[in-house]
Amino acid sequence: MTNIEKQEDEILVLQSIFDKKFRLLDDNQYEILIEFDLSTSFRIRLNDKISFIKYLPTLTLIIHYHEEYPSHYPPSFIVSCFYFSKYDLEKLCQKLDNYLFKNNEVCIYDWIELIKQEINNELILNDKFQEYTNDPRALNGYSFEKAENIFQYLINYNYERENEYFQKQFQTCFICTDIIPGINCIRLYRCGHFYCRSCLNNYIQLNLENGLFGEKLHCPQYQCKQSLLPTEIKQILENNELYERYERLTLQHGLELMNDILWCPRCQSPVLINNENDNLAMCYQCHYTFCKKCKEIYHSQTMCPKDYLIEQLKLQKEKKYQRIQIQREEEALAQLLADRNSPYWIPTLPDIGHRLLPYWTYFSINNYYLLAAFVLVLIRYIFQRDIRLIVFRRWIFIQAVMFIMRSISIYVTSLSVPLPGCNTTAVGSPPVEAFYIMFFIHATCGDVLFSGHTVTLTLCALAWTTYSKGEEHYPIRWLWNRFKSKTQEIIPGRSGWLYPQLDLTGDPLSFYLTTYLVWIFTIIGYLFIIATRFHYTVDVFLGFLLSHLTWQTYHYYIKTLAERRNIIITRFFLWFEGYGRPPANTSVSLLTGPTSINPEQPGHIETHNDVVNPSDDSYT
Repeated sequence: MTNIEKQEDEILVLQSIFDKKFRLLDDNQYEILIEFDLSTSFRIRLNDKISFIKYLPTLTLIIHYHEEYPSHYPPSFIVSCFYFSKYDLEKLCQKLDNYLFKNNEVCIYDWIELIKQEINNELILNDKFQEYTNDPRALNGYSFEKAENIFQYLINYNYERENEYFQKQFQTCFICTDIIPGINCIRLYRCGHFYCRSCLNNYIQLNLENGLFGEKLHCPQYQCKQSLLPTEIKQILENNELYERYERLTLQHGLELMNDILWCPRCQSPVLINNENDNLAMCYQCHYTFCKKCKEIYHSQTMCPKDYLIEQLKLQKEKKYQRIQIQREEEALAQLLADRNSPYWIPTLPDIGHRLLPYWTYFSINNYYLLAAFVLVLIRYIFQRDIRLIVFRRWIFIQAVMFIMRSISIYVTSLSVPLPGCNTTAVGSPPVEAFYIMFFIHATCGDVLFSGHTVTLTLCALAWTTYSKGEEHYPIRWLWNRFKSKTQEIIPGRSGWLYPQLDLTGDPLSFYLTTYLVWIFTIIGYLFIIATRFHYTVDVFLGFLLSHLTWQTYHYYIKTLAERRNIIITRFFLWFEGYGRPPANTSVSLLTGPTSINPEQPGHIETHNDVVNPSDDSYT
């Protein structure tokens, strides 16, 4: 086949593919309008502005056939597109030049596909100058000054094409859910939501009756804040009177926002204010002169009542501001004085316990350890119905006395924070913060003169050892006696590692194995408190010393109550312990109270039913 025949065949194929978008311009010169098939949303960007579109205008490719095509050389071409810059069009020409042309094969359709592939997922419009080589084949590139206009044109073109497609399809109204042709629907420009004309007409009419217009008239879609355009409202409203009312309300609202426009209080006509320094305003419709501030008849140099009211409000505001400022200064001074004694402002004190014991970050071990000690004491006495109330009542009373002493030390003395890097903030009022601290939800960093954890641990140890006579070394027999509620009697015997020596009232005098185990457990708890930097060593030492001294003083006072019957505080202890008024020189037991006993030295205890010898090997 000759070149002319191949060219004619190619022209026929291109006409069948592009139809009206392929036309003859001159002899051997043809124009092809190339449309881009965008399968996904296409992004256009101008500086910081970004928009997504689905349709792009056509690109023009002009082909000029010559005698050497397709046997030796490809045809000549011209590329034209108004939204491509000159630089981008020249790059496209270079792509076509680099196309691998094969002799005796046509290439126009391959060129068209190559141009379509060059449109990726983004088109960048530049408003700054870019260098180019002035290729004559690249025509109609936009000027950089018009990049903003090109950007807006592409958005409008995309909206028109989408609207054309929309009108050809059946749509479902978002309000009434009726299926109607798209040509009978209104598609909003700003958000893209669409509704039938009847629903939008009723929606706008209802909003106008409620006084909503202008920018307050939003799209009916839930949570859509885009307002309707005036052109859309005019297109929607079927009643001309409604649209005139809409325009009137919008105009009135716009005039109200203008600082140089007022409304005449007599005829409600707009009045233009010419003089800014005077309160005079005159209506040109009814010739009424009035004050532009109070809307009353013009009162010349007399102070406007509205100005007087404003001045009074300003004075009150200034006085209130001064009071608030004085209050803030007083609060700042009080805070400064408080911070002077705050433990957060004092550096950590040197402590020998902190130097000897390595720092342990598991801070919660102290709370768990204290809970374990409390539970052990609770289990120890909960089954002893004859003495449990006595033990717990004294334990709680002495605990309360110690914490009253501790609260006094907190008030009079502030120590620096022993915990490294501790930085906590208040969580609310003091009662709320105290509640959070009680249930380990919140922690503070301050330190006090002696340790509350140490006090509680010490009292638990004293409660265990003070009333214990060694019977816990036979737990099965001890639990059986507790369940059977058998009373205990003192029997002669000898003291040892398992049983302490008892006094005339049956109270223990000497240490034994359980005593050592309990105090070893307690001392380990003291070391935990120091190792976790929960307290200084002096806090632990004072906590142990004061709680032990208070416990021993209280119990010594109980055993000698009968000798101090006439002292006022003795009456409180007699009432608190429920002893009545014992005779003078009466021996007092820590658990049974005033009693007359055999002066023989007892050793241990037994039950009424079964006499148990501690040295018997059958009880282990």
